[in-house]
Amino acid sequence: MNARARSWFEIRHMIAAPATLILLFQFVLVVWLDRQIPRALTYVRAVVTVFFVIQDVFYNLVFGTFLFLEWPREWLFTARIKRHLRDPDCPSHRFALVLNHFDRDHV
Repeated sequence: MNARARSWFEIRHMIAAPATLILLFQFVLVVWLDRQIPRALTYVRAVVTVFFVIQDVFYNLVFGTFLFLEWPREWLFTARIKRHLRDPDCPSHRFALVLNHFDRDHV
């Protein structure tokens, strides 16, 4: 990715930052619930997870398309990041670093 394309990606990333932050907080909640909530309360985790997945699909369709300037080939944003990680010059590493901080080996 050349410097000009990288600069525009960073601008798009800043524009999408509020939505990204909201989704990240929900991701952290899902990971925390998975580790902390007893198995007897799996319905709580299930409801939160389903709500999160629906928002993740929406985020991938709208903001993922805006960030990477391409239509999604995957439903979830993590799958899109994994595909983009094959390109060492792609700025998707920033997302992988943050997600793996909260959920080791997530990406």
